[in-house]
Amino acid sequence: MERYEFEGVISDYIDQSLSLSKKQEFENYMKANPEAEAIVASVRKTMDDLHNLPKVKPSSDFTNRLWARVDEERSKMAQPQRVRKSGTFLGFTPLYAGLMAVLVVSFVFVGMELMPDEIRENGKPSYFTEDPTIPPPLKSNAKSPEMMADAEDDSLDVDETDPDQKMNFKNRIQFVKDQ
Repeated sequence: MERYEFEGVISDYIDQSLSLSKKQEFENYMKANPEAEAIVASVRKTMDDLHNLPKVKPSSDFTNRLWARVDEERSKMAQPQRVRKSGTFLGFTPLYAGLMAVLVVSFVFVGMELMPDEIRENGKPSYFTEDPTIPPPLKSNAKSPEMMADAEDDSLDVDETDPDQKMNFKNRIQFVKDQ
C-alpha cells in the first residue's frame, strides 16, 4: 500500500467499512510507518469532534422570512433601474475636469518658458538657418574624395612575387552550393 492509497482509506478504516484483506493491508502499513498511526489518530479525533458539535436549528419563521426576501429581490429585479445622470465631462467630474484643464494650460505655459528665445522669436532655431560659416553636410557617396582617408600606402597592394605576402584562399573558402 502506498501513502496516497493509505490516506484515501483512513475514513473507511475508522468507520470499519474496509474488507478484511484491505484492513489487514492497512494495519500492516501502519505498523511499518509510525507516522501513519499519528495521522489516523488525528483523523479519528477530527471526526469525533465533528460528531460532537451541537446541531444547529433554524428559527421557526426562517422559511417564511427567506421566501419574503426572495420575493423582495425578485421585485427589485423586475423594476426598471433608474439611470442617475451625472454631470461629467469626458468622464471627469466638474472638479477633476477643471483641474485637468489647469494642468494642461500650465504645462503649455511652462513649456513655452523653457523654450530658447530665438525659437520663440524666429520660429526655428539657428541651426536650421542658412549660415554660410557652417559647411554643408557631406553626401554619403563613397567615391567622393572627402570621404576617403588619407594614407601613404594602400593596404590592399600586395606584391604577388613575394611568397610571404601572397595569400591563396582558394582551398579555404567553401560556398553553400559547393557542399
